[in-house]
Amino acid sequence: MDYSIFIQSGMTLVLGLIAVKVFSILVNTKLTEWAKQTESQWDDVVILIIQKRVIPFLYLFVVANSVIALPIPSYIPSAIHKLLIGIGGIIAALMSLDLIKAILEHKISGISEQGHKGIVTLVRVVIWALTSLFILDNLGFKVTSIIAGLGIGGVAVALASQTLLSDIFNYFAILFDQPFEVGDHVIVGDTSGTIESMGLKSTKIRSLVGEQIILSNTQLMNTKLHNFKRMDNRRVVFQLGVEYSTTHEQLQSIPTIISKIMTGIPDVKLDRCHFCEFAGSSLNFEIVYYVTGRDYQFHMDKQQQVFLAIFKEFELAKINFAFPTTTVHLAKS
Repeated sequence: MDYSIFIQSGMTLVLGLIAVKVFSILVNTKLTEWAKQTESQWDDVVILIIQKRVIPFLYLFVVANSVIALPIPSYIPSAIHKLLIGIGGIIAALMSLDLIKAILEHKISGISEQGHKGIVTLVRVVIWALTSLFILDNLGFKVTSIIAGLGIGGVAVALASQTLLSDIFNYFAILFDQPFEVGDHVIVGDTSGTIESMGLKSTKIRSLVGEQIILSNTQLMNTKLHNFKRMDNRRVVFQLGVEYSTTHEQLQSIPTIISKIMTGIPDVKLDRCHFCEFAGSSLNFEIVYYVTGRDYQFHMDKQQQVFLAIFKEFELAKINFAFPTTTVHLAKS
């Protein structure tokens, strides 16, 4: 028996394993240290992918290549070749998923954790479907027939589930456009509440009363939506009326009093205060101010503080608030 083939195969195995080991040491030491010194995060991602995916496959490739060189039945090299193609396809799919996750984490900002999961799930389905077709094609299956069958079935399913597909597409539109996030207080049409969760088909809103309202994603995207969570300042407009018996000097002092009150309250900024109307039973002033903050409870606390301060200052200045009155003149016949 000629042992030279076994010796040659063994040497190929040993040299191949040594080469892969040296490459692995180089990646784990020199390249890793170099990547730590750079500002870019992409070299770290590439090195991590090489460590997790490429190096294990190289070890497997060296072993398989050494086995193929041995005098073995012809069907074994063919099986090993197909096995390598299958494993290579799986490794390529895993590398693609790692790269896409890195892109979502480092390149695309403003997407929530739930958004990341939704996008990764969609990409994972597409990549594994393509990988499966690639492996089946290399195993000898007629992939074109499978694709044609899926195409006909896909058209039928799409026609039967247009509403469902519309909701799914709008789900990803919400993820990318980010009109709201979980925890935001919104008003959609006549529905008001806090976003509780988002799904492929629908979004759940917890109303102020406490009930759970479920709206389809298509309905959300086609309806005017108010997001109060992203409101940096809350604008407040109100009117107050004083009696017609109020003197000219007292009327002139009202804007000054209002300005003094607003200046003394933190997180409140006066925009304007004007004498705006001669009403039926009152002289009306319109006041506009801003509250720094988006929380509704905080806004109501500040409004209460403003109103109480106005009441106190008007009492000190002997300015009377007006209320609807009717004067009746009786004439003797």
